[in-house]
Parts: sequence; structure tokens; C-alpha cells
Amino acid sequence: MRLALLVATAAAAVLPATALAQTAPRRIEPVMLGSPWFDVGAFALGGAMVGAGLALSPPQVDVAPLDGLGARAWRPAVATVTDVTLWGGMTATLLVGLAVDRYGNSTTGLRLLRAPVVLAESAWLAIGVVSVVKNLGGVCRPRAWNDATQTCTHDADEDRRAFPSGHTAPLAAMAGASLGMMLFDDERPLRWPLLATATALAGTNLVLRVVAGAHSWVDTGTGFAIGASIGLLTAWGHSARSPVTLGASAQGVTVSGVF
Repeated sequence: MRLALLVATAAAAVLPATALAQTAPRRIEPVMLGSPWFDVGAFALGGAMVGAGLALSPPQVDVAPLDGLGARAWRPAVATVTDVTLWGGMTATLLVGLAVDRYGNSTTGLRLLRAPVVLAESAWLAIGVVSVVKNLGGVCRPRAWNDATQTCTHDADEDRRAFPSGHTAPLAAMAGASLGMMLFDDERPLRWPLLATATALAGTNLVLRVVAGAHSWVDTGTGFAIGASIGLLTAWGHSARSPVTLGASAQGVTVSGVF
């Protein structure tokens, strides 16, 4: 049942992004849905989910690594490389976004912030979503799994937070956001260097987190899919031409605006 829930969660993240990729191009703006309050809300939502993820505990169950390959040795040195790839990679991607807009697209003024804002929002939301989802299934990390007893041998909550990969999702979100800015921006600015940078970094952690013994291939693959979908959604949110307005009546809540 828990595995079905985990698969459904991943599918729900991927399918909307597939549909959005077919949306007609629009201009990417520095603010989401025409108002900076949506950006504030996005960062607040991400923070709330991160807080919830830290406060929650995964179920104390014995769920084997989801790729069926069982236990793998823990390699701390490789894990350290993935930490550097995550935090250094996110910083590098933001800087590449600034450089590409400033020197590749000759962007100036407030619009120079559009790529960094979209990238940062997408990564933060991905971190938030993954922080919560990790606590749903109690999936054991390969480093803590015992093939002989079919149990998760460590008591630490973190060893039951394998699914999905939190080191892969934020970088994949930046890759998805980079692709979204290419798909939805009717000005068609230069974006290939940004997309290539973010995708290479996300792909690096997708592989190395498995090598480190921290995740299965299902964990990292799903983390990549969730992150990329969130990135596409975030880029789409910055492509609205006018603010969205909310209304409430006896019939319910209405949302209006130009998308």
C-alpha cells in the first residue's frame, strides 16, 4: 500500500509537467503570476514543508530499497562529493543564470533577476516537497539494509528516509526550470548553457547518491522526476501575463487571470 502511495506521488508530480510542456510560449517575468506575493508564498510554502519534514518521523517499518538490489556499502567520501555537488551546484547554477542573462541575453534591470528567482524558487519548493514525502513510506537506505534478515538495521529516522532523493531533486528542479524558461518564454533567450549545467549536476548526484549507498536508483530517479516537474511548474508560474485574482462567494472560491 505504501509503495502504491509512493508511486502515485511521483506520477502526480510528473504528469502535470508533461502537459505544461505543451503550453504555448509566454514571457518569463521576474515575479510569479504577475505579483511578488506569489513568490513570497512560494518561499513560505517551501519553508513550511521543510519544517514539516524535519518534524515528522517515518514509520518504523522494514521497507527494502525500492530498486530490488538490496544492501550497498556506505561510502562517506562519495557522500561528501554529493554534498558539495548539491550546495555548490545550486550556487553555480544561480551564477550561470545571472551570467547567461547579463552577457548572453543582454538583460538589464529588474529582469536580470528572473532566472535566479525562478531557479531558487524551484529548488526550494523541491526541497520542501521531498522533505515531506520522505516521511511517508519509511523506505530504508541501502547502507542500512540487511539482506539476510530483511530489516533496516539502524534506528535513526534518517535511515528510513531514502525515498526520494533530496540531493537530486533540487538540482533537477533547476534543470526543469531552465527547460521551462526555454519552452514558455516567447522571446526565446539563450538558455542552453543553463540547462546543460543544471542537468549535468542533477545527473551527477543521481548516480553518485547510489554509489554512496545512500539511495536506490528508484530514489534518485524519482527525485529527479519530482524536481524537474516542480521546475517546469515554477517556470510556468512566471509566464503569466497578468496577476491572478481570488474571489469567494456562496458558490465557492474562484480564480481568474490571464495564463
